[in-house]
Amino acid sequence: MNLKHGGLENLVLNVVWDNCELEEGVLSVGQVQDCLNRLNLRKKWAYTTVKTILDRLTDKGFLQKVKSGKKFNYKSILSRDEMAKNAIKKLALDYFKNDFEQLVAFVNELNKTEEKSLIYVKS
Repeated sequence: MNLKHGGLENLVLNVVWDNCELEEGVLSVGQVQDCLNRLNLRKKWAYTTVKTILDRLTDKGFLQKVKSGKKFNYKSILSRDEMAKNAIKKLALDYFKNDFEQLVAFVNELNKTEEKSLIYVKS
């Protein structure tokens, strides 16, 4: 599975994951479009744009098409947790020679650095 996806694809995946309890995890293009439009009131999402993103996510193996009459609906193949787990494994492999202890140490150090920078900004 290709773990690469862009910002718009990530936004759509999050909409699908956030609404997967509805309709047995199956969402129409219109339902995804409505959710996106509610999330961002400054931009209106075109139906065709949403459908294109859903189709790309299907081609990449993130979503599955489910036939419903003449139209297709979409459902997630992987949960958010499964996707995160795969992404972290790839991050560890690509940047930390598959050394998870080194990755965890880096994240812990990053947290300390971020806390210090937040404290500095507050004062």
